[in-house]
Amino acid sequence: MKGLRHGALPAVVLAALVAPVAASAATRVTGVVRTSLRPVSGVTVAAPVLGAFATTDSTGRFVLGPLPPGPHEITLVAVGYATATTTVVLPEAGADPFDAGPWLLVPLRPDEQALDFTKDPAVAQARLADSLAALAPPPPLAPRIGLFRTQEELLRGPAPALAEFVGRIDVADSITAANAGTGAPGYETWRQWADRIAVVASDSARAVDPLVARDSALVFRTLAYARARAALAAGPTHAGYAYATAARQAIARARAAAAGEGLAFLSHLGSEIDRVFVPGSTPPPAPKAPAKRKSRRTRGR
Repeated sequence: MKGLRHGALPAVVLAALVAPVAASAATRVTGVVRTSLRPVSGVTVAAPVLGAFATTDSTGRFVLGPLPPGPHEITLVAVGYATATTTVVLPEAGADPFDAGPWLLVPLRPDEQALDFTKDPAVAQARLADSLAALAPPPPLAPRIGLFRTQEELLRGPAPALAEFVGRIDVADSITAANAGTGAPGYETWRQWADRIAVVASDSARAVDPLVARDSALVFRTLAYARARAALAAGPTHAGYAYATAARQAIARARAAAAGEGLAFLSHLGSEIDRVFVPGSTPPPAPKAPAKRKSRRTRGR
């Protein structure tokens, strides 16, 4: 990690180790993705132009390719981290796989602000614990991408009050689509997004902002989606069942406001909720709080 700066990746240029040969050989690129504290699993490592994707394992290591010789733009994407991009130049011939060394990601807080490690270390550690990077991964989920917004909504763009949430969901869904199911973002992320979207979906917000009122159907559908994803990420746990109830209520409200828009998407959400949280089934009990240990007092005689 020596010489790396937070928020930037190294500009890696791979020189040929042996003399070029007549036939070009494809090369696999390897490396380890980490923060300044630990390896990062579940990171999407992509060469977008070639449509090549890889995912880091529990040790942060990935194997991408094989890729042809020449320059390639490599992008690292993970919900909860700042996206990073660099260029690698692969030789005509050389070691396969070729180790590109360490790759540095900077964790984000849930509000997507970068963590500042230059200030009080205790504060930085607390922020890291609250960041998306510190959350346990939920079960894999592969939503039906492309049904979230209607064609008309895609063309006109969402109201500014909703735009940041729609943008985050688009990023999250693109990662899920690229991986055919991924553990990010998790329950806590979707729960936080849903709570903040609920403010935009309130009667007062729609009364004050004409653009939010115009996008009522999209606002309610966004809330239903976030709550459904939170429930599905939590799985059939006590918290998951509780959030599934909130998701069903949000889906019903979105359906009532749909005016014919996005009904197929809402039906899919409802069927996914019913598949995992079967109607009439009993949720598991709430986890018990750890018992308090009784202190022993030594009595003087």
